[in-house]
Amino acid sequence: MLGQGQVYGLSARAWLSIPALPSGEEFPRFREFWIERPKATDKRLTIYALLDSPRATGAYRFVIMPGRDTVVDVQSKVYLRDKVGKLGVAPLTSMFLFGSNQPSPALNYRPALHDSNGLSILAGNGEWIWRPLNNPKTPCR
Repeated sequence: MLGQGQVYGLSARAWLSIPALPSGEEFPRFREFWIERPKATDKRLTIYALLDSPRATGAYRFVIMPGRDTVVDVQSKVYLRDKVGKLGVAPLTSMFLFGSNQPSPALNYRPALHDSNGLSILAGNGEWIWRPLNNPKTPCR
């Protein structure tokens, strides 16, 4: 979802099973979607979705309120089919290979290759914190 004047960056997943482990991740997918027909006066759109993966199934309801800031209210019910060692709820994912703070190790015609180049945090005390992304030589465990 994009707000007015925004660009794509992070991707949101329904849930994440086994993140960053040698055995790999499981990527659930939405198998079916249903759109509730809005009235002409409605200011929101409701979408229902069926989630499916080998270890889980779920039902989702998204209420989308477009505007300068697009807001999505998400309600979900997820049922596990099997044991899950680690579970990420509402994970955000992105892609970063190289950028201005970490140039490409090989000659490349592109100055950067990423969806996001950092993490911006608004702390509870009102301070904005910026953390640039990098690609570590070895994965964090």
